[in-house]
Amino acid sequence: LNKKFILPYTFELSWSGDCITCRESSHSNSELFNDLTKALCYITAKPYKYEMSLRNWAGHSQKLLPGKWFTTEFFRVKGFKKGTLHAEFLDMALWEKYNRMVAEAKGYELPESL
Repeated sequence: LNKKFILPYTFELSWSGDCITCRESSHSNSELFNDLTKALCYITAKPYKYEMSLRNWAGHSQKLLPGKWFTTEFFRVKGFKKGTLHAEFLDMALWEKYNRMVAEAKGYELPESL
């Protein structure tokens, strides 16, 4: 997983048209983002709470403006009107640890350091 990544079909424009909310369809990638957050909670030994979910951030805990950055537990995130989510890791050591665990689980050879 790259330091910065993009997930399509994650947000949608609110009814009022002034903010974005989490897309709530079966084709949404918001659950994929939440699963990634849960995996990072497991790695860091932090308990996962509903407050960490993207749905909670997107429209419930604060009003999200299209194209403006906001911070979750592990990421800096920006949503756009067309529905894409742009995210980047806040902690580079955690990013490396996550990629190492995934590579090890898949059986890839790992370098000593990145």
